[in-house]
Amino acid sequence: MRFGAVPTSKWLNEWLEKAEIDDRRQTTDDDPQSETRNSQFAPPCIHIRSDGVWSDDSHRVSDYVQADETLTCRGLAQRINRGESEWTRQLTTTEHSFWQQASVSLHEKWFDVAAVATLVDALPDGAQFFVGNSLPIRHVDQFAQPSSKRLHIYGNRGASGIDGVVSGALGVAAANPSTPTVLLIGDISFYHDLNGLLAVKQQNLTNVTIVLLNNDGGSIFRRLPIAGQEPAFTRLFLTPHGLDFAPVIRMYGLDYAQVDSRDALQQALSRSIDTTTPTVIEIRTDGARDEVRRREIGRRLRG
Repeated sequence: MRFGAVPTSKWLNEWLEKAEIDDRRQTTDDDPQSETRNSQFAPPCIHIRSDGVWSDDSHRVSDYVQADETLTCRGLAQRINRGESEWTRQLTTTEHSFWQQASVSLHEKWFDVAAVATLVDALPDGAQFFVGNSLPIRHVDQFAQPSSKRLHIYGNRGASGIDGVVSGALGVAAANPSTPTVLLIGDISFYHDLNGLLAVKQQNLTNVTIVLLNNDGGSIFRRLPIAGQEPAFTRLFLTPHGLDFAPVIRMYGLDYAQVDSRDALQQALSRSIDTTTPTVIEIRTDGARDEVRRREIGRRLRG
């Protein structure tokens, strides 16, 4: 069952594709005559959306239902037996094991992934959390531990992923000024929409905190095969800028803090939210070193 638009997660889409292939292969093994009509045996995918827009560029949807998503989930929850099963036991055991190992790795050293995990864990209940593109949203997807906190999560893809992120987050803050709004953003996206900070003064926004991950460039591209092919990689993909954002941040009337530890990040976030002082909290990291550490965590968890 899918709600809303097409999933944006690469890993989720790859898993769905693999599940469909495995299901078709199993059907063929059980019934050799079905090989020419495998398309009939794809796992059913029910798309539920209230606005009537059918989003199915992967052609996986078998049924479309135009209905209120929340009411549908509540109605189904009343009819489904949610008792523990072998599947749920295996799922929760795997989840527990993952976070147990991940927590150890994330507390060993301070780097961008550890900062993101610390930030999400420190967000207050009910906060509005706006997640920037490229590395920030991927780090949140992989390493933000689920919790029972009620977080309202937003994002803005834009034309290129980096445009309008600051303005989008401040728009969310303006729509609900009494609720803390926290933006997690990378340095290239922040630089691209610096002028959006003017909305803080124009809209009299006080309950806003921007957490800036500054690794001096587009480190998301370190995951591509071209990484290391110099000088093209640095000049055309990484695009380091060497900028000091602090003077510009203060020019727009926001407080500024630079942190380099978990405690410092937690304290700066708490101070900004508790005093309703619009603040940019900058976390400067080494993009090359961060990527090495992220891959090390992946190897540990897979091992």
